[in-house]
Amino acid sequence: MKKNIKYFMMAAVALLSMSACNNEMDEQDPANNGKLQPVQFQMSFASTRTTTGDETAGRATTWKAGDAIGIFAYPAGSTTNAVATNFKYILGNDGNWTATGSEIYPDQALDYYAYYPYQDGITDPAAINVAALTDQSKTDESSYAASDILASKTSNVAAGNGKVTLAFSHMFAMVEVKVQGDLITQKPTKVELLGVKLNAELNLTATTPVATQKADATAQDVTMFCLENPNADSKVYSFRAAVPAQEIAASTPLVRIYAPDAASKTYTMQHTAAVSYNAGQFRQMIVNIGSKRVALIIPASDTSINPWTPSDAINGDGSEVVPQLITPLSGNLTEIIIGKDAMANATEGWYKALRKTDESNVIFSVTDDASTTWGKVANLTYTSTWDETTKKAINNSYYIAAINYLHKTPLDISKSTIYKLTAKIKSSANELSKNGALVFMVRCATFDASFLVTANVDNFNEANFNNVNQGTTVGKTPKTADTWEEAVIYVNLNKKSSTNGSINSADIATKVTDTTADDYAGFDLRIYTNSPATTDIQSVIAAISVSDITIEPYIASAQ
Repeated sequence: MKKNIKYFMMAAVALLSMSACNNEMDEQDPANNGKLQPVQFQMSFASTRTTTGDETAGRATTWKAGDAIGIFAYPAGSTTNAVATNFKYILGNDGNWTATGSEIYPDQALDYYAYYPYQDGITDPAAINVAALTDQSKTDESSYAASDILASKTSNVAAGNGKVTLAFSHMFAMVEVKVQGDLITQKPTKVELLGVKLNAELNLTATTPVATQKADATAQDVTMFCLENPNADSKVYSFRAAVPAQEIAASTPLVRIYAPDAASKTYTMQHTAAVSYNAGQFRQMIVNIGSKRVALIIPASDTSINPWTPSDAINGDGSEVVPQLITPLSGNLTEIIIGKDAMANATEGWYKALRKTDESNVIFSVTDDASTTWGKVANLTYTSTWDETTKKAINNSYYIAAINYLHKTPLDISKSTIYKLTAKIKSSANELSKNGALVFMVRCATFDASFLVTANVDNFNEANFNNVNQGTTVGKTPKTADTWEEAVIYVNLNKKSSTNGSINSADIATKVTDTTADDYAGFDLRIYTNSPATTDIQSVIAAISVSDITIEPYIASAQ
């Protein structure tokens, strides 16, 4: 009986019964000159595909024609003098398992070891390298099936007994993510299981077969398989993956859901408690994406499945991981020449943005500072000089030399079009007897305009917007030299201007325009200083430092 992939399937039962085609395997075969017949295997249930059924189907794992297993056989009680070493058996369309090469003749009591899926070249049943795939999303479920490692051990089968029953068990854990909620408008484009280690060693000869995670395995993300949803109107979707047994630390990202709502937002979920994925058990995680809150629930199962057994519920709170739109400093700043093409083609990260390579008046550095959360500080020192010919200061600006961060993914404006930027700032006193100012500018992803920014979020209120001066830069001057202070700046993702600096309220209608999705498909943050020299003080050195920068949606407090 075929077990179709259906909606809400979470776990699997894999029980493979292999029996001889003849009723009495200890009978001699006259056509074979009285010798024992080889062992032949046949499924005791209908063979359809290596797949996991849904709840109504008992979540049973069945087989697909073409599936291949490897079988080892040893004299009973021994793991030497093998009778069969990795003999390959394939399931045919007729439901029978057929050896592709040598067959097994049970002329003595034997111990049998078997595994799925088959691998060439395996010689030691106690040390089989197995791994889950990073992409288990193939619609025919083949990549998931290849990751669902099965193993069986049957001991002391009597000589001449060709009726051998091999009960297969799941060596890995199965994780299912169920996505639901009133904000769900479409099937997610992708769901990833995050930070899992995929490599293990399978030991078939242990007391009970076991797959042990490899010590040198590195954490990776797995693209999960989407289960068939027979009722598209329900807007509830389930995804699954098979991975080696392991535990994910508390407050670590667990799963990421891509574009399940009208805003095509990406949701990353975590839990306050450690989450275990146990061999032979299924772990369900329910992600509720609703208008009131986004939550992660990890329930216990209300049914027992063999060999997939339910995992216990995990107490605690699951929540959405607020995206870190700015990655902490970790090394030196990479040089980038300011320009649309160069910056559009650059990867996300920190840069020292320069008008030209040989910009001589500026020094950049990254230094350690244990008093900051990042432990790293970006520094910029600019020397402004006086030009006697032009009678003007040679000074800095956003297009000359700036500490720069390029963010390369779209910003979510579904909850707010105003973002809040927070930073630790510091500057030194200069020759003008004042502390250097830090100037903040947030350029659009199109690199041809800047978002409006302000230190007073009330300036962006609809009632005030056209009645106060706006601007594309905010200057922050620390009150005390060489002392960390916090700076807060608000960014209006709904408005932009090509003007650099202040915009008079009378000019807003002509100099400020609405943004499009292309503008907030990322951002270009620039931080610089510009303390100009004067005719009296013809060299002014301004030194600024920044660290611990965050940017996140601003949600006004309820009045």
